[in-house]
Amino acid sequence: MIGNTFRAAFAGLALTFGASGAALAADEFIVVQSTTSTQNSGLLDVILPQFTAKTGIEVRVVAVGTGQAIKNAQNGDGDVLLVHAKPAEEKFVAEGWGVQRFDVMYNDFVVIGPESDPAGVKGSTDVVAAFTIVSMADTIEQWFSWQDDIYSRFPATNDHRPQAVHWMASLWPGPMRPSGRMLHQINQLGLALQHPALKGLLPMPPVFGHCSQALSAADDAAAASLYWSVIQQDQPLVDLDVATGVMEHAVRLNPWVGEPQMVLAQLYLSAGRRDEAAAVARSALQCFAGWGNAWDKRVQWDAWVAWTRILLQGATAQDSGAWPARLDKLNNVALKPETVA
Repeated sequence: MIGNTFRAAFAGLALTFGASGAALAADEFIVVQSTTSTQNSGLLDVILPQFTAKTGIEVRVVAVGTGQAIKNAQNGDGDVLLVHAKPAEEKFVAEGWGVQRFDVMYNDFVVIGPESDPAGVKGSTDVVAAFTIVSMADTIEQWFSWQDDIYSRFPATNDHRPQAVHWMASLWPGPMRPSGRMLHQINQLGLALQHPALKGLLPMPPVFGHCSQALSAADDAAAASLYWSVIQQDQPLVDLDVATGVMEHAVRLNPWVGEPQMVLAQLYLSAGRRDEAAAVARSALQCFAGWGNAWDKRVQWDAWVAWTRILLQGATAQDSGAWPARLDKLNNVALKPETVA
């Protein structure tokens, strides 16, 4: 195990006013308000029986989201609060809801590798940058729109409806619309790479202007909504100017993904605006190349690339014979195979 680590998050424990020494001696049980992740980790299954054996006090756990656990404790429905939101925990105690706060644990992210360390990671200063870039790549690959519903009010995911209802409203695979919050989150990771302690340690990912430009949460959500309104034909395609205007606005709000630009190229071609179609198709291809993954996951990345290349050819080809008339003459990324002499 290579020893470079960095701290990610605290888990904090706060004693509420219900957990005084006299109360503990008199009660047969105490209630711990905690989180589902802590419960699922198996930690409580290990330590609580030991506590009961030592004190004779039964421990009953209520496992919910962090926000709900704190609210439950504020309502007097717990003796101990064990969550992982340090600022909220400190506020909880400062406002008089709890008696005292203790640090319980923190996460270490570690790099595992051969003891010989062929990659030279041990003692390096770029581990945080590497984790950040990997997280950006993982998120664009693995985040789907149904996850937007699950995390819509994170970390207080169940403030307005029961947890079971909240999760049942987020059925996989969902409506398959592009995420309206994922790119903003990735953008925040990218901007972190501009920090003086991280900048220049590794090549900047070729997205968001090499991680130099911000994408607000509002613009991310609005652009996704506008894009989807055209895809769903909420803007009738027979009224080409309206659909084109909506998609142009989506691209202005979020110029960092290729799918809206590809659709805009198609709309431009339908209107005979070949030069504009070619320019936006080239821009879309640059975005696709930068991400290497699809934002709109209804089809795979290579299919988006292939169709965009076909649109670019349609916008630029002067000779109708310069391009295969049949799609079986193209490979899976819409490139013409080399002619064999």
